[in-house]
Amino acid sequence: MILETNRLRLKALSREDLEDFYDYASNPSVGNSSLWKPHENLEESKNILEEFVLSEEFFGIHHKLDEKMIGIIGLHQDELRTLDKTVCREIGYGINYKYWNKGYMTEAASEVIRYGFEELNLKIMTGTTSKRNTRSQNVMTKLNMKKEGILRMGWQDYKGQLQDKYCYSILREEFLQDKE
Repeated sequence: MILETNRLRLKALSREDLEDFYDYASNPSVGNSSLWKPHENLEESKNILEEFVLSEEFFGIHHKLDEKMIGIIGLHQDELRTLDKTVCREIGYGINYKYWNKGYMTEAASEVIRYGFEELNLKIMTGTTSKRNTRSQNVMTKLNMKKEGILRMGWQDYKGQLQDKYCYSILREEFLQDKE
């Protein structure tokens, strides 16, 4: 499956994406804002990419101009809700720091939310982020996701520090109303 926007092509991850994946996942700015450890080498990226490829829940975000994979976006089980994946999914994403502040993630996430509601017929889509990841908070706000609250000490980062988890969601009805 391939989803398209004006500037992006979202398609299944493949092993050919490894170097682009490592390019963004090894940058400390990207990992630190998302609470995961920056990848130390290509082998580490390969192992993590393999998990994403096998899960079939994630898309590579490819820039249409050069087909470079600039990030990853996906829909996975919401760990905070006991709802079935046919009802609810959590959106998760990451993007190469070279493409920050250009609207790419909002563009990609908007298309994935459309896909989730219009093609998967989900009832609710959620997203979580850390307190320090203001970029991700801004993306969710631009997508008209509502801040549900803060799960205090809801995450432990790779350094072992406890972090607050900010929780967002959008209902199918809200998405349809926003389209009108």
